[in-house]
Amino acid sequence: MAWGGDLYRQCARNREWFANSLIINAREEGKGSQEAWQLSQCIQNQELTRLGRNHSIDESRHSKMFVPLLNILFPRLQVEG
Repeated sequence: MAWGGDLYRQCARNREWFANSLIINAREEGKGSQEAWQLSQCIQNQELTRLGRNHSIDESRHSKMFVPLLNILFPRLQVEG
């Protein structure tokens, strides 16, 4: 496996680090979804607008998949905030 994958696997052995990684990934995917949607509103070409919105929806799905994963892997997780 590539160096980055090896490093991620090594770090992911730490439960707190891994949970935080999932939370950060969910946040970043959500942010990407919002930014893609905003960008799609500025595009004049309707086909490109449609593609941009589809990409935004896909990013949103990615964001939403992390919460159930967190609940499965860390059922007693207490989220601060």
